[in-house]
Amino acid sequence: MVQLWHEAGIPNGVINLLHGSKGVVRSLAKHPKTNGLLFTGSHLAGMSLSKLMANYPNKILALELGGNNPLVVWNTKKLIKASELIFESAFISTGQRCTCARSSPLRVSKSSKKIVELLKKKSKLLSYKEVSKDYFYGPLISKTAAKNFINFQDSLIKIGGKVILRGRHIKSKGNYVTPSIIDMSGVKKLFDKEMFGPMIQIK
Repeated sequence: MVQLWHEAGIPNGVINLLHGSKGVVRSLAKHPKTNGLLFTGSHLAGMSLSKLMANYPNKILALELGGNNPLVVWNTKKLIKASELIFESAFISTGQRCTCARSSPLRVSKSSKKIVELLKKKSKLLSYKEVSKDYFYGPLISKTAAKNFINFQDSLIKIGGKVILRGRHIKSKGNYVTPSIIDMSGVKKLFDKEMFGPMIQIK
């Protein structure tokens, strides 16, 4: 994207792209020529930056942290369409978007059960080949992300989540994981951590 901006003729220095770990972010935040920081990421990272930026009250700080988006389906006869909508919203970019659906509250009914069945069936049809028609689904960003995904799934099951479809790490494919569908409707404990992976919690 940055390359395209430059090819379009934007002046040098207007947009810069720099990859790096938290050390790079902290150095940029403290730099005397930095007037402000707009950050999108986890709650823990945001808290860390908030503490850091407290030493620089002259700089702007805006944080967008840990959103868990629900996709509510209620009283619909379009069961196939509803299951496809949940599928795409939850698993697009392998769940690595802030805008992905993280949970789907469903009314207790036969229709809801059918939607979940259709969602499970479609999820099991995903392909993990190098060339795949599932163009929106790929590997997670790192081995750590894949491990965290499985650990998060295990933590939901530990507090009472019921497995509808268990996600697994396809180790022969690097950082590929399969979708996870967990029924959390009977769990009373609040567990509101954001996970960047192909998981949907049914509530």
